[in-house]
Amino acid sequence: MKHIIYFFTLLFFSLTAFGDELDQMPVPPSYEKTRSFTLLYVERQPNVPAFLKHQIKSLELKARGSWTAHDSLNYAFELVYLGEFTHALTYFSKVKTDTISHPVTLHLLQLTYLKTNRFDSLKKAIIRGGNSPSVKEIRLRLVEVREMYLNKTWDPETNIIFPLLRDSSNYLYKNSQKQFYKYLVPRAENYKSALLYDALYTDDTDKILSQAFEEFGDFLHKHFYLTNAFMSYSISRFYDKRNTSTAKKIKIIKTEMDEANLLQPSIRENFQKTSKTRYLFKEISEITDDSASINATNSLTLEDIEALKAKKQPDYLPWINSELLLIVILGIMLFLVIVFIKSRK
Repeated sequence: MKHIIYFFTLLFFSLTAFGDELDQMPVPPSYEKTRSFTLLYVERQPNVPAFLKHQIKSLELKARGSWTAHDSLNYAFELVYLGEFTHALTYFSKVKTDTISHPVTLHLLQLTYLKTNRFDSLKKAIIRGGNSPSVKEIRLRLVEVREMYLNKTWDPETNIIFPLLRDSSNYLYKNSQKQFYKYLVPRAENYKSALLYDALYTDDTDKILSQAFEEFGDFLHKHFYLTNAFMSYSISRFYDKRNTSTAKKIKIIKTEMDEANLLQPSIRENFQKTSKTRYLFKEISEITDDSASINATNSLTLEDIEALKAKKQPDYLPWINSELLLIVILGIMLFLVIVFIKSRK
């Protein structure tokens, strides 16, 4: 009996010491929960809509001399996918483009105008598009700045693209949860949607887009999450490796995330470089029907994001659950006690 009392006394003090050690174990870093707004998992090369893929593939069965205007238009879309913007423009200029209304094909036309500096045509294409008035206004502002930059009347060091993102009224909205979701969240979503239109399909250096994402990152840093700001600054750096201002801000964000014990999202996973072979249509085997809209591609629900996170490989080795470990140890000790008692008999 004395042996049993001694054993349980020793067990009690051992478990107490073990519990103290568990309390002193460092908490593993984790990803920040960005409930109200996220800038993760940008699909930069969306699937080709099934109808458009079928029309492009059908060109292989026709002699070029027998092409209709509709065929030439489909070939222009294919050239955009392949990054041949100047070549695509020659075909767009030969056909009527004011009837293009599908979100994907209209975006391909807009991208061609953007990459060939046809700013007047780009403005008209944006205005007749299906975006909300707020998103159109942001996109048109970007075009206006691009014109000034091309004419050397825009200085990124002194000029601001989006004064609204620096407006002091944003702080008033932040103080009330109701106003936060009524004003700031929709504002963030509008700028995200507008900026991502210029961020699809191509990795070309773009100083104006870099500045735009930097200003967006400043806004997100002040009013949303560190993860959001880190991603926006990283995208800014992606489009202009010489943007030293963004580089400094990324270092600051990294320090703040380390202090908050947060994991940094991977820019390579969340904003992947485009693949030159992605749209070689002779090699595409499957095209889904769920890509009918650019907006649908870039507007992931929280459930979608959680599902994507579940598929990702963890950045750290799994940490042992302390409660489960304690139960296992108690079970082993109880087993040893039973064996000890039986051996005494």
